[in-house]
Amino acid sequence: GTILSVYAFGMLASTESRLLQSVLYGSGDARTPAIYATIRVAASAIVGIGLMLPLDAIQAGVEGFTVVGDFDWSIASVAERQASENLLRMGGAGVAIGGAFGAWCELGLLRIRVRILYGPTRILGRHARPLLVATGVAAVMGLAARWWVASIGVPARIDAVVVLGVIGVTYLAVTRLQGVPDAKDLLRRVNLG
Repeated sequence: GTILSVYAFGMLASTESRLLQSVLYGSGDARTPAIYATIRVAASAIVGIGLMLPLDAIQAGVEGFTVVGDFDWSIASVAERQASENLLRMGGAGVAIGGAFGAWCELGLLRIRVRILYGPTRILGRHARPLLVATGVAAVMGLAARWWVASIGVPARIDAVVVLGVIGVTYLAVTRLQGVPDAKDLLRRVNLG
């Protein structure tokens, strides 16, 4: 879960980077996005490898995080890596941090290039506030739904469907109430709005 959370930090940057790459491709500039993607990979590798080895000394367990080795640049032996107590080491989080770092570097470079060509850009566009509000409300409702289904003993597969359904419906309803055009369009297409 920790490693996925770190990867999630780079998702917004990756998403907007793809949009800005399309802007540059549309203007006939395929070279610049390729250069920036190469820089992203290099930055991700340098930071990821730089953090992977030291973070491999941290183990995630039921009790929390504990240090099980030295914060150094050595690679653990195969026997050490395959020991059952070391299966949840945090070296992978270093790679995830590197990936997120690279994604944000690429986004920064792309935003500068697009700003030079077309003017300023905004993350999430003009609907940033309603989308963030909807995300927050949906997260709270998802946590409440998760607590509720756990308290009544719903099986795990049904639990996931219920919780994800609550999150999706809440997000759609809140964005619709705030006047986000995409939410209105979607509801109109399915004859609900």
